[in-house]
Amino acid sequence: MMPRLKPNERRQMVKLVRAGLSKKLVAELFGVSRQTVWKWCKRAHHRGRESFKDLPRRPRKRKITRKVEDAIIAIRTTFGWGTARIQQALFNLPRFMREKLNACVQAIRLSRTVCV
Repeated sequence: MMPRLKPNERRQMVKLVRAGLSKKLVAELFGVSRQTVWKWCKRAHHRGRESFKDLPRRPRKRKITRKVEDAIIAIRTTFGWGTARIQQALFNLPRFMREKLNACVQAIRLSRTVCV
């Protein structure tokens, strides 16, 4: 197994590619695969925001709980609503509609794209 490159080595690798060396040659110089060179060149694509640090490996915490997800599915299947109405329903659904649903969550603010 090859050792991980340090951030300054990754930066040097990208500089060499930008200077005109082929990715294959740069990979041989640093003792890494071509895919690694491609990956770091792609991450360094945005000048000014480029970062050569490792990304976190820990999985991200879910923003939507299972209960909210069940409520979205129940509202969509029961009423046949789209994303805008589901968004409004999660915030404040009338009582007579809440009684029709088994799983209903209230006072939740989510974006419309979450309700897809």
